[in-house]
Amino acid sequence: MDLFQTTPDRVEFHTGLDHIGVFSFSPNGLLRWYADCCGATLFNTLRNPKAAFSAIRVQRLADPAAIGPVRAHAFVGRPGGGYKHTGKAWFLLGLLRGPALARITGRWRDTPFFDIASGQPVRKVQIVDKGARADLLR
Repeated sequence: MDLFQTTPDRVEFHTGLDHIGVFSFSPNGLLRWYADCCGATLFNTLRNPKAAFSAIRVQRLADPAAIGPVRAHAFVGRPGGGYKHTGKAWFLLGLLRGPALARITGRWRDTPFFDIASGQPVRKVQIVDKGARADLLR
């Protein structure tokens, strides 16, 4: 799965925001945003809006080439078994730089995912318990 890491202030909804839902696999886990009309996964965010981070499913973009080249790969299979990661420095730089700059500049407040006054997601988070997860994997 290809993910593009960015900050929420760079995410805009022109239409369809009313069809966005959110779930998590635990009360404190990552938020996973999806289209509630068809179940298509769209974004991941952290639970705290001050930690301005979002990962966009590249497959959902109209023009994936517009975001530029892939700089990092995780869990790349090795011929003899096991996995490796490439571009770890780019990954970590992006993971730290974007949210830090958004926090310093105040851009973290410009988010389609959270109501800043309350600090809560704009949709009620559905917690998927372990039993439901097991059913989904069957």
